[in-house]
Amino acid sequence: MAYHELVEWKVDDVLYRPQGTRYTRDSDEYQIKEALITEGFVDWNVEEILPPAFLAYCRKCVLPPKRLEWQNQPQKSFCFSSLTVAKWFGEKSRLQYAWNNILKLGKWAIWGPDTSQGKIFLLHPNLLLCLQQEGWENGKKEISRSTHSVRQVGGFNVCQVGKTWFVWSGDFANHIEGTGNLKSIIELAERRKKKDSLILTLNDVRNDRSGTAGFCLYGIKCFLQVRMPHVYNLVKDYNSWSEIPEEIMAIEWPLVSKKIFRGYPSPVN
Repeated sequence: MAYHELVEWKVDDVLYRPQGTRYTRDSDEYQIKEALITEGFVDWNVEEILPPAFLAYCRKCVLPPKRLEWQNQPQKSFCFSSLTVAKWFGEKSRLQYAWNNILKLGKWAIWGPDTSQGKIFLLHPNLLLCLQQEGWENGKKEISRSTHSVRQVGGFNVCQVGKTWFVWSGDFANHIEGTGNLKSIIELAERRKKKDSLILTLNDVRNDRSGTAGFCLYGIKCFLQVRMPHVYNLVKDYNSWSEIPEEIMAIEWPLVSKKIFRGYPSPVN
């Protein structure tokens, strides 16, 4: 067993270290006690520092994959199993956060896609965390945050952030955004689930026209810039679907495989 195989949980610049067995380079075994480590200083008063609910959660964390396996696998997305802990983390903790769509939690991570309401992270099946950049202060980004409850409607997960509805089934990365009538947005989500084609037009994925899959232009441009730059060059100067000429919207683009959507929300099943 390698040193890195034990759970370590880092939040608020404090590293939680569980009790357990460690090994030296020569495979000699030794025991360690539960502790919190801040800037190299070890504190054994774990129960006096961490909130009870969060400490209980730390203690029951599952082990991550072994180090060698971890290096060969993509980082697994994490989701809290306790709504109480998820709310505490989203509302009270100082987030260990880099402005690159990832909240880092020790060896685990929560991935948050870009949306019209900022970067959104699914902390728990029933809770979203929204982070928005509001400016700069002393050379650092000012980030506002808010948490929002998720409910189920018609077989879909639904959450309202500001005036925007988020609707998804399964992976939050495949959400639909829309304003106004929730029923019409759910209808878009239903049509998206039924769609299964490798010949797509931009009309098939736009979100402001009846009968389409419901993707926002911002997210589509992020995808196109990386995976289909020839299409991105056609639309990069437009800020809304309605600005793009119909002759561009109607071009049919044959796709070799659904793998092109790997890492991005997919408009096909």
